[in-house]
Amino acid sequence: FHKECIEPISKHPYHPKHSLRFSQRINGFYSRKTCLCCLNYSYRQYVCSLCDFTICDDCAREPPLLEI
Repeated sequence: FHKECIEPISKHPYHPKHSLRFSQRINGFYSRKTCLCCLNYSYRQYVCSLCDFTICDDCAREPPLLEI
């Protein structure tokens, strides 16, 4: 991976309180959760362990417009 691709993201517009860390594989097991933006499953994601917030790699880089 490129260094800038796995750097923690701070001040993401959808989760500005805490930094998001890249997560892909943990001890040979995949960490697979639903992205809270697009609701898709992803093996490449950014996670806030304090809030249990998960966003996929695609939504983290280019946040989609969310509807209310």
